[in-house]
Amino acid sequence: AKASTWRTAVALLEKLQITSQPDVIFWSSLGDAYSSVGKWQHALWALLQEPQAARLDLTAVSYASALTACERVSLWEKVLHLLETAEARNLVNAFSYSSAIVACGSAKRWQCALELWEAMTNRGPAPNVVAMNATLTALQRGR
Repeated sequence: AKASTWRTAVALLEKLQITSQPDVIFWSSLGDAYSSVGKWQHALWALLQEPQAARLDLTAVSYASALTACERVSLWEKVLHLLETAEARNLVNAFSYSSAIVACGSAKRWQCALELWEAMTNRGPAPNVVAMNATLTALQRGR
């Protein structure tokens, strides 16, 4: 089912490009479809590169989805780089941090996960249950 989802999304993209200009919501949907099947490079292209090339404004959701795409394939360093970029553009939300914490925890980088949790509680965005659970899991895995 997942494989057909991203193939369908790509087919829609080809049709949409013929008739109109895709918006950031379309690119987010396409990126999520790529991400769901582990095609993180394609996901980043759809979530970040193509919308910028089309002069569309990226959103916190765009970055959170990109972080999730990289987190799903255990690219914790890429996740941290993307989080830093999103922070510099003031485009972070609790889901951005949650993905980064999960990525660090999966890589057994519990100190990094804890630092991200502390950053959330000190600077924002307000932590959510997902971030809290991911931090606790990272601590359990690391010790």
